[in-house]
Amino acid sequence: MGEGADSVSLAAGVDTSKPAAERLLIYTASLRLAVLDMEASLTAAQKCAEEAGGYLAEMTSNSITLRVPAKQFHAVMDRLKALGRLLDKNIKVEDITDEYVDLQLRLRNAEALRDRLEGILKEAKVVKDALEVEKELARVRREIERIKGRLTVLGKQVAYSTIEVHFERMAEKRVEVQLPELPFPWLDRLGVESVLRIGR
Repeated sequence: MGEGADSVSLAAGVDTSKPAAERLLIYTASLRLAVLDMEASLTAAQKCAEEAGGYLAEMTSNSITLRVPAKQFHAVMDRLKALGRLLDKNIKVEDITDEYVDLQLRLRNAEALRDRLEGILKEAKVVKDALEVEKELARVRREIERIKGRLTVLGKQVAYSTIEVHFERMAEKRVEVQLPELPFPWLDRLGVESVLRIGR
């Protein structure tokens, strides 16, 4: 069975009155993290996704887009947040159960119409009638392919969540050295403070 067929059967028998845990949900998230090492953080983020069975979708010099199995979404999010200091987090959950079920119904109706048109075409004896049926049949077949394509896209979005991580370089803290207070004012004139600062 092909990938498209798997997606078409994904929501078979879905009861839209069921709780959210049994509905078709698309998870997308974005994180903004402050890190010391940009390159190492990008590599670590990619590793988080791959170890969870996901993959890299896109990478720039300071951001990465990951696709991870929906069941691993929260676990991967926790691992990613540990890579730096969390500056911002956004999670979006989209329920596409109703749309998926509606598309499945439209697909079944379109396939039933295609079958009827194919039967009529076989029995058509007038060329003009045959051409009209072929025209309508071509339109229905295009509609079937369009619906199957949409179902495939939705199926992939449900199966794999998308996480975007944007990294910002964390400013390194400068350590201020407190110089000892000089006991005699005349030591200042000898340049003792300058000597104490050598090597800083």
